[in-house]
Amino acid sequence: MGRKERPPLARLVRTKRLLAELSQEELAARAGVSRSLIAMVEAGIEPSIRSLKKIAGALGISGAELSAVLLAHEKEGGTQ
Repeated sequence: MGRKERPPLARLVRTKRLLAELSQEELAARAGVSRSLIAMVEAGIEPSIRSLKKIAGALGISGAELSAVLLAHEKEGGTQ
């Protein structure tokens, strides 16, 4: 059985975090959320809008980029 590809939001958060050379703990501290929430988002669990805005802000993800990723997610089959 093959590994399921991560949803677009999970890929975006992980990619941006790694490009910023941040650990999950460091990103969590910058965003004001828990490390476990960062791990869950990167695994494909959708956070609340409030948490998503905090994470996006900490990573410098623009509203336009976030909207495009969320739209792509919907096209791929929606929510978890």
